[in-house]
Parts: sequence; structure tokens; C-alpha cells
Amino acid sequence: MKFNFKKIGSVLASVAMLGSTIGIAAAANYPKPFVDGSTSNVAIVYGATADAMDFTQAGLIKTDLSDHLTGTGGEVTGGESIDISTGSQAIYMGGALNVARTILTYAELPTTLVSGTATDTSGTEYDYDQKITLGARTFAFSKSGENIDPVPVIDLGSSASDPAYNYTLTLRKILNVSDSTVAGESELIILGQKYIVGANSDYNTLYLYGSGQAVTVDEGAEESVEIDGTSHTVSLKGTSSSTAATIVVDGTSRSVTKGNSYKFAGDFEIYVKDLFHATKTGTLSSADLLLGANTLHLENGQAVKKGSDDTTVTKTTTTIAGTSGEGINEITIAQSAESSTGDYVAIGGEYTDRVFGGLKLQFASLAPALDSEDRDSIVIDTDNAVSAKVTFTRFGTDEQTFTYAKDSDNTADSSLSVVNLVDSGNYTMHVLEGENAKVNELLVVHNPSKDEGRILEVGTIPAADWSSSDKIRFTDVLKTSDYWDFTLGTANTTSATIDGAVYYISVSRTGDDTTATVNMTWGTGASDGYPGDQITLFPRIKLESGEWMSFLAATTIRNDTTYQLPGKYLLTDYTTGAKFPTYDNTTQTLSGSTYGNVNYSVSWDYTVDENTGLIDGIYGGSTYCNFSSVVGPAILIEEEKTLADSNGYAICIPLTSEGTTTTMPAIGVPAVTDGTSSLAGLSSDSYKGQQVTTYGTLVERDTTDNNMVTVSYPDEQMTAKILFSSEEAVIGGDGDIGDVVVTDAEISSVDTKNLIVVGGSCINSVAAEMLGGALCTTAFEAATTVGAGEFLIRVKESPYSADAIAVLVAGYEAEDTQAAATYLTTKTVPTVVGGADIIGTTTTLETVA
Repeated sequence: MKFNFKKIGSVLASVAMLGSTIGIAAAANYPKPFVDGSTSNVAIVYGATADAMDFTQAGLIKTDLSDHLTGTGGEVTGGESIDISTGSQAIYMGGALNVARTILTYAELPTTLVSGTATDTSGTEYDYDQKITLGARTFAFSKSGENIDPVPVIDLGSSASDPAYNYTLTLRKILNVSDSTVAGESELIILGQKYIVGANSDYNTLYLYGSGQAVTVDEGAEESVEIDGTSHTVSLKGTSSSTAATIVVDGTSRSVTKGNSYKFAGDFEIYVKDLFHATKTGTLSSADLLLGANTLHLENGQAVKKGSDDTTVTKTTTTIAGTSGEGINEITIAQSAESSTGDYVAIGGEYTDRVFGGLKLQFASLAPALDSEDRDSIVIDTDNAVSAKVTFTRFGTDEQTFTYAKDSDNTADSSLSVVNLVDSGNYTMHVLEGENAKVNELLVVHNPSKDEGRILEVGTIPAADWSSSDKIRFTDVLKTSDYWDFTLGTANTTSATIDGAVYYISVSRTGDDTTATVNMTWGTGASDGYPGDQITLFPRIKLESGEWMSFLAATTIRNDTTYQLPGKYLLTDYTTGAKFPTYDNTTQTLSGSTYGNVNYSVSWDYTVDENTGLIDGIYGGSTYCNFSSVVGPAILIEEEKTLADSNGYAICIPLTSEGTTTTMPAIGVPAVTDGTSSLAGLSSDSYKGQQVTTYGTLVERDTTDNNMVTVSYPDEQMTAKILFSSEEAVIGGDGDIGDVVVTDAEISSVDTKNLIVVGGSCINSVAAEMLGGALCTTAFEAATTVGAGEFLIRVKESPYSADAIAVLVAGYEAEDTQAAATYLTTKTVPTVVGGADIIGTTTTLETVA
């Protein structure tokens, strides 16, 4: 039995955009750090003038590394496994392990959780069943309290009262474990491992001995066995009764008693299953032993204990259902990680059952991965002077950058009293339907038929002497080839259709051209100059992957008016709108302003008009996102809905300010309405913090250069592939590390990567950098002690990057280099800087002393 809990370092680099690197400290054994879980960081370099065999070996090493790479599918090979998600319920960020399946039985894992039968010496059979009950631990984005970058993990926890899972064995009739026909005789197969019920068991205590090699040793004879790769000799010195004897293990003599377990040097355990005590001349005593036995001590209400020295298996709890004088009918063991340090499984990692072995919890993959190129990217940044800008891709257009906010005085100085919602030309953006806009100002409009949005620039407004041919043009500022001419006529009002939706406009002229205004309305009940039954506030613009973006700014509203606001997922709900609650003048409280999953903040000025208020903020979980007139506008990203919600959550990115001598707009801390934890700092980059929403959106804030925020949005809600499997099952390598084979002449294009350098220093200039010169034949031998028929594998810090390693794979001749490549890909090769050289013989692939 073993505990194999891998904290895959790859996930520290699995999000390439996070700035994490696989450095020297992360190295262990090949294929790390070149391939680690789902990521790779490698270049394979051969000499441009080398024998063709070096190129071939470079290609074979690439193929081998690809085989080790966990692809996005996270396919599992060998053994048996079950995905804990189902066709109707996936595992989403923040979701509990038991959200889709609560119990696993033989139906899911027919071999690992097989229903079995124990038999006593009288032939009585005791049928039993096994099951795994999944805990409520979650799939999370976490640092687990450790000095690492936050990563997607299965959060195992470190408390048996809140376990990752429970294992239960249920007997269909009571097994009297203290009876002599059972103790030392009856066998249970638990998670594929064989155990014998041990002596000293009773209705609330169970001893199990298993996973050992059974041998019978006659008195005076010696048996040689190999357990876990180590050879041992065992002999029976003699017996003094049918329950007591003396055995000799690897030269050490010890008195033993039937039904007990004993530990010898090297943690070698032996369980004494039975003793035959010879009482007649001519007969020999003998001992039935289990060598390398795994000893378990299970006691009701206590942690599991292992080995003959009763070592506690921390963070486990045993529950035994039994009856005094009769026996037991059920055992349950709860377990989590053994410590709060490392109490998680990262992508590509696994947690092996710490009590019995035979069962693994594996984190196979994410879909889509956090670094997937298919994600939509929204970047909110500044010009480090007076403006804030957003880079995004509106649905159906190309990516572009758009200025949305500016310092009111348009000067980079110590004054930053007001930040306005304006474009790069300092023209106002109107985000309330029906507002009056001047020439060159912008109207953000919504399309109620397609649930899309546009930003329209107001063209020249006709002169005062109106005629039937007067027109006004509206141009889409995100796609200037799209424009619409509205013919006003003498009434100065008209309507036209844009993308299937009817828009009404009304022009007002009360003076010269600078005072002329136009407004636009749409939707049910709208007409010239009047919004319809609902007024659209902060119109939402559909982006490339189906999410929406809105510009938020402090706006005066009324509680007797129905508004369409971001927060409702379905178009019918969105266009229906809702009213803000009435301010209670007596208690001076507000009952709440939640619209879908967005909680808006409204300040009501009841001293002027109790129906009038100012909307100027959003609550995201416990975080407030301010877009008051002083702080300036905010960007709202509205996600699509999750399976568990009727409306999508939102990410609000406010503005703040930076600097004293020169005070500039900066990007504030994002507020996420789904209540996910706040930004977690990166250990690899102290300027960056990240979080992942329930939908799977990655939010990163970089506090250098006025705090850029990047929102990486998946086309579909991100899901985790989490498996329970037998111990033989492994996450398969269905990845592809790409085109990583280069010549030494191309080293400048890959010099920041970890390198595998194929071929000697005579024909590979990178190898020459590692060995101190272009050494050939005898010079190569003098420098490395590697002669004809031998090869060298050496690990050094990369000569080009202190954050990378270089592994030289070279032979005296080309055939020897081939042997070195074979050794690298078939043997255990440490990839730690400063380790000893591996020098081997080409004919046997054995190392040379």
C-alpha cells in the first residue's frame, strides 16, 4: 500500500499568461521539467551539420515527450475509472465533488469495488459490498495557503470530519471477527487488495493484514524472497507451542506469536498467520507467514493505524458498526489529505487512498484550459496619463481598442477631480436610452431583436431651416463601414430599421449648431422622442464568445420607471425590465436593488424628490464596484448563465487613481458578483493577482503601469474532468508539444526554454557552450571521460537563461548519441542541476562506475 499524492508543478505554468515559469527548482526526473502534466517548456537542439542520426534522435525524443504530455482531453488508459460528472451535471468551478454523483459502487468500478465473499474455516460465507461516498469538497481556484501561484485544484481539505470521500464495506450478515474460525482465516478484498482478518479483533476493533507474499517455512529451513525490490531471508528457528515461535529475518532473531505482525529492519513487516508445533519425533514445525504484510488497525471513532508500530494515519476516522458478542457488519473510513500543506490535487495529479491503496482520485483536465487560445480576451488598461481604454471583440467584428474614460481637464497633472465617460475625442458617451446627444457624441444602443449592442456616433445635425430631404447619419464607431442615414423631413422625427430592430429619433434645435441635439429610442412602446415601456440603462454589447459588455456611469434614475439593466440572462427577462425599489423616507433604508445576479447601489435624494436617485455602484460578492461621477465609469462583463443559475453573474471593473505629483486614472480591483474569493496574489509575480469565476472566467489584475485588468472568457462554461480510478489507471498522453526541434543555428529563437541538446560538442555549438569548446574525439574524451562506445548525459543550468536547464545527450560517435537518447527516454534520468553525470556503454545501456 502506498500514498502517492502528486502536486503537479506543471499547473504553476499551465496558465502561460500568468507569467509562471518552470525553473531549475521544479526539475525532478525526465520528462520534467520539459513536460509536466498538461504543459511543456522545451526545445530540442541538434547540430545543423551533424550526422542525420542526431536529427532522428531529436525527433524520437520529441515523440516521447509528446507521449508524456497530458492533452486537453485528459484520457485515461489502463485499469478502470469513472468520471464523477454525468451527462446532466458537470463539475464547474466551485462545484462540490458530490454534486453529480454521491456514491460509487461496483456498477461504476466493477473490479475495484467488487462485491465479495469472506469464508470462515467452517465454510460459512459472508457476502459484502463496497462503496465510495463522495464528500462535499470542491473544485476550486486556490493557493492552498502555500507559496505558489493560484491554480485550479481539487480541494481535498485536511479534516476527516469534512472528508474528500468515505470508503464503506458492508457485510450482509454479521461477521464474528473474534471467532477462531474467522481470525487469521477469513479474507476480504478491499479496493483490489487482499486482507486477512487478524487476531485481537472484536465488535469495535478490526485488525487487517494484507498485501503480503504468503510462504510456509519449515523448521531449520530458509526461504529467500524479494519484497518491493529488496531481497530478504526468512527461517524458522523453532516453536515452543502452537501459538509461539522464533523466526530469523535477515539474520535478526525474534520471538513471535500467532496472529500478530512484526516489523524488521527496512520497514519489512511479517504477519504470523499460523504455526504448526511438532510434538512427534520425525516431524518438523512450520510457520505460515505473510511477508511484507500491510498491517491495519481499525478502531471505532479513531484514526486508522498502520504497521506493527501502530503509526497513525492522520486525518482519517474509522466508524465500525458492530454488536458486542456478535461481531461487525460495516466499516467506514473517512479521509482527506494528511496536512493543510498540499491538501489539493492539481491538473494531471492524483491522490491515492492513504489507507488501503488501490483507488485514486485524479484531476484529468479542464475544458477549456485557462490558457486556451479559444478564450475571448477583454483588456482594461490606461494610457498612463489621462485616459482609460478597453480592448475587446464585439460579436461579428475584429478586436479593437476603445477609449471610454478621461480626466475631465484632459491634462496629466496633480488634479483628478472628475473622470468622465467619454471617447478619445473627449465626446460624451450616453448610456441611458433617450438622452439628448450633440454632434460627435456617442449613443450606446441595444438591439432588442438580436440582443446585441452598438456604439453610434452622431453625425451632422441638419440646419435650422428644415426640409423634407434633411438627413442625419449615425456611424458605428467599432465598424465604421456600418452607417445609417435617417431622413428627418420637416418634422425632425423619423424611424428606421437597423439589424431588424426599429429605432426612433428626434432632433431638437433651439439655437446654433452647438446646441442642437438628437435622441434615439427603441423597444416596445417607443416613439419619436419617447422611450417605450422600459428604458434601457447601460445597454449591453454582445462580445465574441456570447458574453456582454456594458459601460457604467453615475446616472440619475426614478423608482417609478421601469429599466432594462444588465443582470438578466434571457432576452425576454432583460427587455421586460424592472423598477428600483422605493426608498423608505421614514427608516431611510433601501430594500435592495438586485437585478438578476447584479446588485446595484442607489443613493436616493428624498429631500428633493423621493422618487429620484443616483445609481453609482455595484456590489460584487463582498466587494463594491464604484462608478460615481468622481471615480469615473466602470466596465461590466456579464457572463452567460451557469447550469445552476437562471441568470449570469458579472464582473465589474472600476476605475481608481494612481500617483501624487501626477494623478492619473488607474484600473481598480474587479468585483465579481458570484461571491468567488477575491484576487489571489501570484508568488511568481508580486504585481499580479488572479481569480476564476464560477463560469470559468479568468480575471487577472496587474498592478504595474496603472493596474491593467485582463478578463479571459470561455466560449462555454469551464468544466473539470475528475475521476475515481483503480491504481493502474493513468492519465494518458494525448498531447502534442508542437514544433520544438531546432538546429543549433536557431538557438536564439528558443534560448529561454529548457533545452535537450543532442550530439557532441564537435558538431553542436550549444553542446560546445555547455562543455567549454568544440571538443572532438580525444579532446571530448579528455573533458568528459567518455570514450569510444560510451555516451554522456549531463544536466547544467542553460548557458542562455538562468531560469532554464540544459541536458546534454551526446555520445563519442553518432551511434553512441543514439544510445544516449534511448537511455534518456527509457531509464530514470534526474534533471536536477548539479547532479552526477550519467556515463553509459552503448552496447548494454548500463552506467559506467
